[in-house]
Amino acid sequence: DIIRSASSNLFLATRGRANFRSIQVLVPSAWTASTCPALTDLKLGTTEDWATADLRVTHGRNPVHGYRPWTLQTQGCAKPGNYISMGYELLLENTTETAGRLVGVEWLKYRYGVFSEMGSPGSPVHPPHYRAPDASWTPNACANTRLNTHTDCDPSSLTCSPFIRQEDNLG
Repeated sequence: DIIRSASSNLFLATRGRANFRSIQVLVPSAWTASTCPALTDLKLGTTEDWATADLRVTHGRNPVHGYRPWTLQTQGCAKPGNYISMGYELLLENTTETAGRLVGVEWLKYRYGVFSEMGSPGSPVHPPHYRAPDASWTPNACANTRLNTHTDCDPSSLTCSPFIRQEDNLG
């Protein structure tokens, strides 16, 4: 259901230009039907390879992203990513629509080389904020007006992440 939701989200986001026509999901060969009940209805792969898989479902959490999907992008803008990875725990949650949106966003990054405008707390390469010309700290986000932010820490610290409250940015 998550993949169907991701496909629907892609279709809407691209105004009907992209969706998943068919998809093959490769899971670790050590997994059995007792590990993942959905495997009872699936067929075994014959030519698929973990090293070339587009979407990798992993056992365990990524130290930075947890079990949320993320894309390894080692090329520049408009260049496809290397792969998408996500923890199997995401498949167990009853949040199909949210998970579908997350996978859809990662597919855009993976397939089309789109980079997120949002940074990651702790990242020296893609921080969640930048220093604006007026010397204030501003979040990396798309908006048609200046965003009011709040923070309980020093934004120059890599572990700090300013947050945006919707009620402070209406109007």
